[in-house]
Amino acid sequence: MGNSMKNRTSGSIFSASLIVCGSSIGGGMLAIPSVASICGFLPSVVSNILCCLFSMATVIFLMDVCIWSSEDDRHMASLAQTYL
Repeated sequence: MGNSMKNRTSGSIFSASLIVCGSSIGGGMLAIPSVASICGFLPSVVSNILCCLFSMATVIFLMDVCIWSSEDDRHMASLAQTYL
């Protein structure tokens, strides 16, 4: 091992959480303000609200299917095979 490896200190939990947070956010999330500035504030807010409502409806439908399915068939592959 070289001297650079001996002098290294371990990272903190805070720095590790920042790395995970930055990876989770990603470039797409960081690009939203620049894309939203092209079409304007109001259309951006309306499209975000519509996407949120669509996501909530999808989760509600999936939850309903999981509730009515049997105990053994509560994974995505069997739900898709049964109901699609």
